Amino acid sequence: MPDIAVGAQIFDLVFHPTESLVFTGLLTGEVKAFGYDEQGDHECKFSVKPSKRSCRGLTMSEDGSKLWAVGKGKTLHTIDTTTGTIVETRKNAHESQKLVVGTQLGILSIFNRRSGYGDCVDRIPGHPYSIDALCNIPSHYPNSHSTILTGSSDGMLRVVQLLPTKLLGVVADHGEFPIERIAVDRGGEGRWVGSAGHEEVLKLTDLKEVFEDEGDEEEEEQEEDSDDENAASTENDEDAQKAQSSDEEEEKEERNASDGEGGKEVKAEAESSDDEGAVERKRKKKDKDPFQITKKSKGRNGLEAEPSFFADL
Repeated sequence: MPDIAVGAQIFDLVFHPTESLVFTGLLTGEVKAFGYDEQGDHECKFSVKPSKRSCRGLTMSEDGSKLWAVGKGKTLHTIDTTTGTIVETRKNAHESQKLVVGTQLGILSIFNRRSGYGDCVDRIPGHPYSIDALCNIPSHYPNSHSTILTGSSDGMLRVVQLLPTKLLGVVADHGEFPIERIAVDRGGEGRWVGSAGHEEVLKLTDLKEVFEDEGDEEEEEQEEDSDDENAASTENDEDAQKAQSSDEEEEKEERNASDGEGGKEVKAEAESSDDEGAVERKRKKKDKDPFQITKKSKGRNGLEAEPSFFADL
């Protein structure tokens, strides 16, 4: 969507609730209406000047048939949006209420309407420069009840989540020009957000691209995390299988080694037993006649002893 040149500084803007129309309040006191389409084309529908002093605020009726404008002259002007004419004027009709307020220090101050406006109940820092414009996002987006659009003197249009506090991103950039006003079309429930700074142009930004792209990125991140978890699980299973196979092989090798050593021990014991048996047999064979007495073949009861047997007696 191209920029819309308006010819003067914009102090406020508002969208028609049902039609592709945007209304701007200018430093010159003029109120200008522009029509736009999805292809980026736009045209000026009407221009009216309720006051010689600057127009500081705009708001619309629910059906979009009436536009109210206020300014430095402290007068409320009612404009017919069909004809572009002023149908009513009221003096000293200013009234306003705020729950979230931007400050020159770059801090969002939150007030509780029940406890009054003597002091804020919470403060949200984070903006590097003053916060000069605020706007709600459409209610069909996630966390819309606690998310707002902020316009800062650094030229940045940001999306800020209040509870919990989080800077979600930058929606539009006006360069070196401060942002003075923000508004969403279709009564705050549409697709386009308009922002106005000191560069005498109206920027229209597609909120659908901002919020839906963010949702797609979150889904992609979740899918990537899921894939990583599955891959890690697969690797762990493979490592566990390898470890189990390795343990089984080690047990098998230990079992085989144990069987081999047992066989060697049995064989050694058998060989040792055979050797001992042979020695015993030799000893018995050698000690078969320990008294060295030999039988005589002659004589019935006669014995023949070696003389050496009696030598030590």
